[in-house]
Amino acid sequence: MEPCLPLNDFLTTKHLAGIYCIHNIKNQRKYVGKACQSIGARMQVHFGLMTKGEHHAKLMQADFCGYGEDAFCYEVLDTLPIRANDTLFEVMEYFWINSLNPEYNTIKNSLLKHRFKERLASVRSKRRSLQKEIETLTQRIQVCTEDITTANQEIEHLSRWLKKRQQIMQP
Repeated sequence: MEPCLPLNDFLTTKHLAGIYCIHNIKNQRKYVGKACQSIGARMQVHFGLMTKGEHHAKLMQADFCGYGEDAFCYEVLDTLPIRANDTLFEVMEYFWINSLNPEYNTIKNSLLKHRFKERLASVRSKRRSLQKEIETLTQRIQVCTEDITTANQEIEHLSRWLKKRQQIMQP
């Protein structure tokens, strides 16, 4: 994949989900975003909004109107499975926004940090819950394994007992 794709190239990344960066190659300003389903589809939305003059990132919209479509390209920063957890997308988006400090993003870092901390707490809580569930399942597996071992020993004992009885019963 090319490092920086034209903003109207929707097909190259239509089957990718992840984090992307829109670059203004004239003034080096950036916009970082996430696409949980398709980066190509998300680029189509951005391009459509900017073409109509309706993009929510006002500074990027102004630069698009001033510099034109050819001044913009995008690159994929990270890919994720399309069915990945929303929290993972947000954590990675936060990482890239914090790392690149993109000028076009309108969400303030403090809000992102707050959302990140909430998501992180949620992930940790889910992890603790899953760890408890794994412990319970591990204990159940151990009990089942012991039951199977006991049942196999009983079957073996009964088999020997039946063989002895058959030998005694034979004339």
